[in-house]
Amino acid sequence: MRNRPVALTIALLAVLAHGVAPALAEAPLKGTVASTWVTLSPGRDGDTKHVRRVGAGARAVYVWFEWERAPTAGQRMRIEFRDPKGKPRARWTSSTLARDRARSRVYTFIRGDTFEATPGDWSAVLTVGGTPRGRARFTVVQ
Repeated sequence: MRNRPVALTIALLAVLAHGVAPALAEAPLKGTVASTWVTLSPGRDGDTKHVRRVGAGARAVYVWFEWERAPTAGQRMRIEFRDPKGKPRARWTSSTLARDRARSRVYTFIRGDTFEATPGDWSAVLTVGGTPRGRARFTVVQ
């Protein structure tokens, strides 16, 4: 009889674990970014010259994110450009895709008139399901 409370406790934990484990397993993957880079043109899959400094007269800036591990499809995905003070200046929103795999690339751009009057260190932050997953940085110079 001494072992009965222990056996009941173990049985209760097993029932709880059975109900909780599937819920945890179903949580969507947010993805892992392998690398980020910045270009001045879209090129072919971002295979153009990577830059860190951008002249204020540039026509556009493209930011690229390459997945190391793709997120679960159907989640809200956003890339937000932030000026040197951290203020959001542009935003691109979409959903993660079922066809995304490791080494898939996501990119967007901002036009020069968005950043030309604001020199300094800019960033573009990729979020999936509200969780930051990657950051690309570039400096706008006069």
